[in-house]
Amino acid sequence: MNLCYFLKEVPFAKGKFMAGTMVNGILNDKEFLTAMNKNKPDFSVNTIKEMLKLMTDTAKEILAQGYSISIPYFIKISPSVKGAFDSSDEGFNYSKHKVGVNCTVSASFTNDLQGLITVEKVKKPDGWPRIKEIYDNKTKSNVIQKNYANLIKAGNMIIADHDFAGLMLTCRADETKKIAIEISQMDIIKHSSNELIFNIDRNFVPPEWLINGTEIFIQLRYKTELGPIVENPVFVTKWAC
Repeated sequence: MNLCYFLKEVPFAKGKFMAGTMVNGILNDKEFLTAMNKNKPDFSVNTIKEMLKLMTDTAKEILAQGYSISIPYFIKISPSVKGAFDSSDEGFNYSKHKVGVNCTVSASFTNDLQGLITVEKVKKPDGWPRIKEIYDNKTKSNVIQKNYANLIKAGNMIIADHDFAGLMLTCRADETKKIAIEISQMDIIKHSSNELIFNIDRNFVPPEWLINGTEIFIQLRYKTELGPIVENPVFVTKWAC
C-alpha cells in the first residue's frame, strides 16, 4: 500500500508548496501485535505483548530516575520538565508543571524506511471530516455513552498534518456550556479514515449540565504543529450514562 500525499501552498510564501501526508490508518495495539507475530511466528502474540509491557514499564522506571534511553537504529526518549515559571526562584509545582517525554527517531531508522516505502501523489482531499452517524455499543442509538464503546462514522477522519486531539461537546440548549474530552481521556479502539471506535475513560467526570438525555453538539478536534485546535462541523447527538 502506498503512502499518499498532496501538495498545498505554503502560508505567506506564494508559489511555494509543501506536502500534506495522508496515512492509511492507525494500528491499535492488537493489530500491531499481530503484525509483529507475523514477522516472528516463533513468538506468540501473548509473549510479544508481555515483552512490550516489560519494555514500557521498564522505560517508565528509568525515565523516572532522570535517565534518557537510546535504542540504536530506532528511538531516543528523554524526560523533560514542562510548563511556565513566573520567576527564576520558582520551583517545580505539580499543579502547574509536569514532566513530559521527548522522543527522537534515529536517522538510520528513517533512512532504512526510504527503501521500504512507495510514495504516491494524489489530489488534495475536500474539506474537513463530516460526521455521518454516531451510536453506542449498548443501545445502538444516536448517543454517546461513558460506560460503553462508541462508534463515530465520518469521512476523511485522518487529516494530513493534523493530529486527532479528542472531542468537543456543547450543550444544544446553551452553547456557552461546553466540555472538551481530551484524547488522553479516551481509549481508542479503532481510528481509520471512516470510523472512530472508542471508550471514554472511567475517570472522566462530566460537568453538572451534562446529564443523561442532554442534547449536545459533538465535534472532532484536531491540532497542528502550530498548536491551535480546530474542529469539524457539528453533529447533534445525546449524552447517555
